[in-house]
Amino acid sequence: KYTDLYSPNVEQEDEEPVAVNVKNFQHTAMEETDITLPDIIANLSLPIDHKRVRRFSISRAHVWDGAVRGFKRATYSETCDMLVRFTDDTGVLEEGTDTGGPRPEFLTLLMKHLKDQKGIDSWS
Repeated sequence: KYTDLYSPNVEQEDEEPVAVNVKNFQHTAMEETDITLPDIIANLSLPIDHKRVRRFSISRAHVWDGAVRGFKRATYSETCDMLVRFTDDTGVLEEGTDTGGPRPEFLTLLMKHLKDQKGIDSWS
């Protein structure tokens, strides 16, 4: 629903009209809405239960491995809040608590890792 709000509608003027049997398509009505981008972002966090926390101890040198390990745990749930702590290469926790900084930093490092990968085969 949210992606329909901001998806581009591209029409080609050079194409000839084609007859289409609309009975073969499932039709869903687009409802007019006044949802704003800040509303969408705020609504994305609604399913998160901030009373339940899943802890991630992430080595900066091995962000991908730590993320995979954390997401594959049987206790992981996308509806739980994430508490991220960074460790050095020997496993010693860095000073500080996750008051908002480590989690976005972890997600940024994770996205950078994904962007730098050459192919999906290296994701396992």
